[in-house]
Amino acid sequence: MKPVIGVILSILFLAEHLLAQPVTDIVSLPLQVATHKTSNLIFPASVKSVDKGSRDILAQKAKGLENVLHLKAARAGFKETNLTVITDDGKLYAFTLTYHEHPDPLNLKVGVTSHKFPEALSERPSERELEEAAMAVSGKPTFLTGKLDQKDGVRLQLGGIYVKEQVMYYQFLIQNNTALSYDLSQFRFAIRDRKQAKRTAIQEQALPVLFALDKAERIQGGQSQQIIIALPKRTIPDKKILLVQLMEENGGRHLSLRLHNRHLIKARPLEMH
Repeated sequence: MKPVIGVILSILFLAEHLLAQPVTDIVSLPLQVATHKTSNLIFPASVKSVDKGSRDILAQKAKGLENVLHLKAARAGFKETNLTVITDDGKLYAFTLTYHEHPDPLNLKVGVTSHKFPEALSERPSERELEEAAMAVSGKPTFLTGKLDQKDGVRLQLGGIYVKEQVMYYQFLIQNNTALSYDLSQFRFAIRDRKQAKRTAIQEQALPVLFALDKAERIQGGQSQQIIIALPKRTIPDKKILLVQLMEENGGRHLSLRLHNRHLIKARPLEMH
């Protein structure tokens, strides 16, 4: 009887210890993949299991290298999905996957600071913090005018930019003034040269979307939708622009905005109450 009581006490002690541990958010890292290029994830330990959020993602471990995972897109233009990887050392890694013709970076060493985000991963805002800040921005007034694009009855407009620590939050308003629904395919951001010389390949640096609030997949006719996009804080050299592209699924009503540094430096500090 005494051994049984001892086991029960041990279980209760372990349960109390686990419940006392703080709960932390696992940040989902943004990652781009394409059909014609292979992206490589390099982990500090062997890959034990891989869970894909969609069949549109192809994943396999590198032959002879248990800590390297190859990724490709099964089809172009797939909708945003996720990937979860667990390694032999018991760590879990989460990724948000989007399609891009020119993935950047192609090779990512997981567990070290990404060159696209200036602070260490431990200092990066959690998913919950990003969501709370984005919700605060959604209730803020718009203050930027003139930056809009419209085509065939659909309009994309930048309403404002707010900044909190190392993240900038962009307010966008999409209006569908037609009877036809507008299906969103991609919302992408890239730094590109302001002027492109003829016969020269387009050089651009894609920016990772850290968080998107109210990213509706469809905007019905006669309706509008506000979308808040969180991107890493940055400014732009004078000879470059921030290109914002909104692509329609199975359609041609694609919209784009060309933001200059003079727009970004108008960002207002985000005050949380």
